[in-house]
Amino acid sequence: SEHQTFGAGHIIDIKLDSVESQALIVEINNGIYDYCRSLNVQTGEMGFEEISCSKNELAFDEIPNYDITVSPNGDIDLDEDAFTALNTTDKTEIIEDRDDTNLTVTIGPRTEVLLLEDIFIHPIYFAYFYTPSMKTLFILTADQNETASDPDLDIGALTKIHLVTISWNPESSETSDFPADLTDFEYAQQNTIKTNGLVGDAGADSDFTLLLNGELWRTYDDNDMFMLETESIIDSCSKPEWLRYKYIDNIYSLRKNGQDSGVNGTFIFDHIGKGYKGVDTRLKRAYAFTDHTVSYYQATNEEFESFSEESFEFDHSELSSYWVLMWFLIALFICCCCCCCAYYMKKRRDKRSAHQNRFGMTAEQEMMTQV
Repeated sequence: SEHQTFGAGHIIDIKLDSVESQALIVEINNGIYDYCRSLNVQTGEMGFEEISCSKNELAFDEIPNYDITVSPNGDIDLDEDAFTALNTTDKTEIIEDRDDTNLTVTIGPRTEVLLLEDIFIHPIYFAYFYTPSMKTLFILTADQNETASDPDLDIGALTKIHLVTISWNPESSETSDFPADLTDFEYAQQNTIKTNGLVGDAGADSDFTLLLNGELWRTYDDNDMFMLETESIIDSCSKPEWLRYKYIDNIYSLRKNGQDSGVNGTFIFDHIGKGYKGVDTRLKRAYAFTDHTVSYYQATNEEFESFSEESFEFDHSELSSYWVLMWFLIALFICCCCCCCAYYMKKRRDKRSAHQNRFGMTAEQEMMTQV
């Protein structure tokens, strides 16, 4: 593999520096051994001196996995395999008959069936995520009419994706990730999220395409980060894509009082990179890396546009170890010395052999004749 290429440095991990917040400990492999260097994330300069990989290591704040499951099929035992096995007529009938959705939501040990009137959620073409800061469940779903007319439509060919959001009353759960009462909620639907929600680098002019895989997506919304890890139609070797989502304060109250129209109730998303490993809460940054790059996403405050991205790229020579270079030069010097000695000895042997052939006697015999 590329990581094992002799002498060529590749980044294999990054770690926070507990002493210097504007530095990262970058772990590198050169095909022989692992070593670490310090990266200044203000200037993008990689230190040449090798440092300890563990002495000043600080753990990242990890992206949480929330204990939530969602099923839009009520009491019907209809998973992806069962739905796919149905014939086209049966699939169309199920989709067309679903004017309302009985959504089964399980949060920790609690399960509740929520009736969402006039809301369609596709039996299998959906994905969901949860944000503790808003006590809101987000569900992305395929369009009813589009999938009813072609129930075998490939997931990558969906042209319409809608967003259903369920916001719970945050009262009595201010210090908890989950709402105290699962039956006290408000919900809404935001149509055509592809054109009415994806903006910036995730907008219509990008090649970003959501993959509605029926699973829970991870979020991180502490420290104004508001990060969403998505599944998208990308190269299988690529790392997961991340979006920033808009934070709407008091969304439950706005909906309860009918004040969630326009920007007050519209969620938007922008692309912020891919493959984030974890968060440095000191600087409100999330870091990611590839074989030759280190990048970060940084939030400034809770406003949607208040974020930035930075990426630093390094070639093989910048990541290579000077110890490998030093030992290579030493080995080259020794090899040259050996070659010179061997050449000198061969010349001496050749000279003696030529002398013997010329006079028919060895050098010792010649010396004896001269006595």
